[in-house]
Amino acid sequence: MPQRLRKIFLFNIKWHRRIGLGITIMLIFLAATGILLNHSPALNLADKHLKGPWLLNWYGLEHPQLEGVRIGDQWLSLSDNSLFLDTAPVATCPAPLHGAAGVPDMLLALCEDALLLLTPSGELIEKVDTFSGLPEGITRLQALNNQILISNAQQTYVIDPESLSISVRANIEDGWSTPTAVPDALFKQIDSSALPGISLESLILDLHSGRFFGAAGVWFVDIIGILLCVLALTGIWAWNSRRRLNGGGK
Repeated sequence: MPQRLRKIFLFNIKWHRRIGLGITIMLIFLAATGILLNHSPALNLADKHLKGPWLLNWYGLEHPQLEGVRIGDQWLSLSDNSLFLDTAPVATCPAPLHGAAGVPDMLLALCEDALLLLTPSGELIEKVDTFSGLPEGITRLQALNNQILISNAQQTYVIDPESLSISVRANIEDGWSTPTAVPDALFKQIDSSALPGISLESLILDLHSGRFFGAAGVWFVDIIGILLCVLALTGIWAWNSRRRLNGGGK
């Protein structure tokens, strides 16, 4: 009996060590990520966002192609309902950006059912929407002879910049503002808060649980958990067997 017990003991010890060595790195990783998550509020992990293109692609988030309209030396562009004048966010405007234009001492941006009037420095003067008289379905904008023209599928209108009165005029087909992709240099300078991102807390949590790697990652972490239980049981068995081999169990 002691000889048989010794063989079982040695077999158990061998696999106990193999399992322990095999999961050591994962145990260190899980412990480190667990500690970070436990102190997430103190480290402000939820407020730190990662916006690398590869990470956004991994999470299925599209890295936006920022579109805007060049007015003189300035760009008006829209990202995530934030209207930008060059690199500075200046107003909230419901997407999409249909067009932008400029008249003396004023910039104009046409979003979904909303026309924004801004100073040349980007200060909001007025927002005209369907509740304040903007006709339904307006999707086109242009400045012609210092006049503000807007249009939907049926009619063209002219807006008085002083009184904001809207009147019908003859339809016009050419000259409407069309947004285009902003230059790469400007895109890189746009305030990153307007771009989607993954919080550092979410990333660490997904790594800790294995969800970062999909279903396979979750199963892998589950297997590590099972092996950890096996490691604990074989450790207890080895301790008890050693006591018996040394006569401590009598």
